[in-house]
Amino acid sequence: MSISVPAVTELAIVGIDRPGVANEERILIRPTQAVNLGEFILVLGYQSGETSVIPALDQMFWFGEVYVEPPSWVIVHTGPGRNQETVWQQTGERLRVFYWGKSFTQFHVPGLMPVLMRIGAIAVGKPVVPRLRQHAVPLPAWARPQPDGQ
Repeated sequence: MSISVPAVTELAIVGIDRPGVANEERILIRPTQAVNLGEFILVLGYQSGETSVIPALDQMFWFGEVYVEPPSWVIVHTGPGRNQETVWQQTGERLRVFYWGKSFTQFHVPGLMPVLMRIGAIAVGKPVVPRLRQHAVPLPAWARPQPDGQ
């Protein structure tokens, strides 16, 4: 079974730079129009047939409420670091640099690819409220188990 959804046209995945290289592996994205990155998630997935992708388990990155417009770059390092905004000195283009925080490279796995998805709907459950730990009420002496022979 597959689900058909419209293509993301506001952002283009240019490619993966330095795949499999620790602390250098990154996904390169360009906006094609002004857009709020908070409306998208980046996931890792595997191609399934000509036009389908199967998302990998536990592999999702949300950008947060960040606005970008062309000409600029969105760069997602798969490793740890601190998000930043800067300017590419050679071109004057803005760079929005994100860090996924993975402890190992992702694109050393054959067939794995980055996938951008637009968030379209949401259902929110109630938060879990932890129960206070109940202290056991001590049993009276007459109700406690007795060793054999007593």
